[in-house]
Amino acid sequence: MDNYAKMWIMRKKQRAFGFVIILAIFAFVVVAILLSPLFRIENIEVIGNTTIPQSNILEASRIDIGDSMFGFNIGRVARDIAALSYVHSVEVLRHLPRGITINIYERLPAASVRISTPESVYLIVDNVGMVLEVAQSPATFGIPKLVGLDVEGFAAGQYLPIENAAISDIVLLLHIFEAYDFSPSLVDFSNPQGIFMTYGLFEIDFGGMLDVERKVRYLSAIVQNNIHNRGFIDIRNPDSHPRLRILQ
Repeated sequence: MDNYAKMWIMRKKQRAFGFVIILAIFAFVVVAILLSPLFRIENIEVIGNTTIPQSNILEASRIDIGDSMFGFNIGRVARDIAALSYVHSVEVLRHLPRGITINIYERLPAASVRISTPESVYLIVDNVGMVLEVAQSPATFGIPKLVGLDVEGFAAGQYLPIENAAISDIVLLLHIFEAYDFSPSLVDFSNPQGIFMTYGLFEIDFGGMLDVERKVRYLSAIVQNNIHNRGFIDIRNPDSHPRLRILQ
């Protein structure tokens, strides 16, 4: 082997040794940062939660006071917190040297679905049909109660397990209710001929889902103009003017 080849091998070994030294120094610095008291968590701030207890969020995060600021994966923390049923989305932020902020964006209850299992329970759902919780009563939220739906195998954190067409109708109704600030106390899907509702002292024959937005718009105006009355509204065909009967 000539001198040139020997020198090339020696230089290659020197470069490899130098690379190992750099990696060792880098690893030492990383470990020093992770163990340094300068980067220990002193404050965890949770913002935006009104329904979910802060203790549940912190438990799901698996972050504790005194942990290293760099000892956890932000993506993992966000995913674990997002698994809580009332969480729509979450943002986790590091504030060097010692602070963590968890921004929570919650799902809002939009309706309760009465289920007989054999005793009645209520699935609290948001406006896209996500089950937020299973409750014994719907009264605490002041939201529409949906009855007459065939629901089986439900669980918090999952969408209502019903036919796609039915869930699409429900989601559409809930969004339109929200848009027109119209919140009936009862929405009954049990009659295949059409939907029946109650709103305050009014009974409403709503009919099918055809032209649903116009129906809700008319209903909102009717009940607002007759807020102290009770009666019956037939709005199955909005083209032929809703029929309103006031009862004494």
